[in-house]
Amino acid sequence: TESFSYHSVITRKNFSEELPVSAGKESDYVLVVAKDNIELLLPAGTDVEKDLEKQVVFTEERLNAPVFEGQVVGTVSVLLDGELLASTELVAKTSVTENTFQTFGQKVFAFLESETMKTVLLWACILVGAYMLFNVGAFVYRLIKKYINASKD
Repeated sequence: TESFSYHSVITRKNFSEELPVSAGKESDYVLVVAKDNIELLLPAGTDVEKDLEKQVVFTEERLNAPVFEGQVVGTVSVLLDGELLASTELVAKTSVTENTFQTFGQKVFAFLESETMKTVLLWACILVGAYMLFNVGAFVYRLIKKYINASKD
């Protein structure tokens, strides 16, 4: 008969990843840990490091601050020969507060790139162009009137 034994494959202490954070005040990344430990009953002779695959999937490649301690940011799965054995959520180990000045700048930049801003700029250009055309026309009209009045004298 084949014998089995329990193995601690993933724990909060032996598994962590770094995930980038935009607009963080204290840091530009957050440490991510497994929400729950994964212990598996495996056949004797299974090398946890060599035989098991740990697959990490984040909900986003880069988080936006604020990030809260315990916030779910992805999953980690354990596979053996391509077969899913177990998975658990990945959570932020610490919080990262928002750098409000940097966030304000990002919002202003996003507004400047928005369709609304493009429409406002288009109308502003049309109005400035119309104003300039009107002034040039009025100037030409005054010149012609002055020339006609001068030629009558």
